[in-house]
Amino acid sequence: MSATIVNAAGIRDALADVRSDKTSTNWVLLTYDGENSNNVILQGKGEGGLNELADQLEDNKVGYCILRLSEKHDDSDTVKFVFIRWIGANIHRMLRARLGTHSGAIKSTLEPYHVSIEAETKDEVSEDLILATVRKASGLAVHVIDKPSGGGSGGGASSSHSGVKSPQQGSSKAPSFANAGVNKQSVGVTFVDEKALRAAIADVRSDGTSTDWVLATYDGPNSNNVVLAGSGSGGSAELLSHFKDDSVGYALVRQSEKFDDSVRVMFAFISWTGENIHRMLRARLGTHSGAIKDIFAPYHVSINASTLTEVSEDIITTTIRETMGTASKVRG
Repeated sequence: MSATIVNAAGIRDALADVRSDKTSTNWVLLTYDGENSNNVILQGKGEGGLNELADQLEDNKVGYCILRLSEKHDDSDTVKFVFIRWIGANIHRMLRARLGTHSGAIKSTLEPYHVSIEAETKDEVSEDLILATVRKASGLAVHVIDKPSGGGSGGGASSSHSGVKSPQQGSSKAPSFANAGVNKQSVGVTFVDEKALRAAIADVRSDGTSTDWVLATYDGPNSNNVVLAGSGSGGSAELLSHFKDDSVGYALVRQSEKFDDSVRVMFAFISWTGENIHRMLRARLGTHSGAIKDIFAPYHVSINASTLTEVSEDIITTTIRETMGTASKVRG
């Protein structure tokens, strides 16, 4: 079931405050009105920046946030907007399973923004990590006037999911900031044999092959090196068999849907984060996101999952059909 935006006008007003130069509001937070609800509401907004926002993020809730940051470069101030999707570790199992189907409505409400970060722990929304991500996206990582105070093993840029979908396929309008300054060589992630990975992705897109999925992963439990893990022609069921609870996977799956008298080909990007992955790798995933999505783009829908209940064949199909607007019309 898709998300319902409650009091959309009020949410738009709050977002306008964050974007306005005439107010001091610098964050807004949306959440659900119940632990197993599809209703998205405005939880709050404030002027206290990231620390104040982070205090609102709870382990039993999902949060969708826009954070406004100002960075000084040379003699000018630049404003950047960060989308943070917070998925608390203790959220309701059924809600977690539906989050992928909610992604499009949420992001179309909150866009545009410069970078996006996925987080499950407070370590993943630290000031150092977010600043490093923004600076990498802006190409300012080695030019900022104020020396960074940290930033782990290399921040990174993450363009929004909707920003890298193929517009000609009827996806939602891309934010004007999409892919701002992304540099795959400077975001802390390395693609081992990038040529082979791109060729495997192209194989999935080709009408001349039966390949319908491709999967990339890391070459070690605490590595920044992304490698081609495999591809196949057995559909999402075959792909899902490769998702393990101690690994991270980035996948593209091709699916055909019949609507009226035509067949449409749709592509879903799946970001798999096993529940038992290395803690240090988990903390860096947000900084890798933009470069990863740049490799796999374009696609129609994206799904983030940590358990197989969040990325079943039914969920992939439902997400695609809802994006197409054919959920009740698709022929079997």
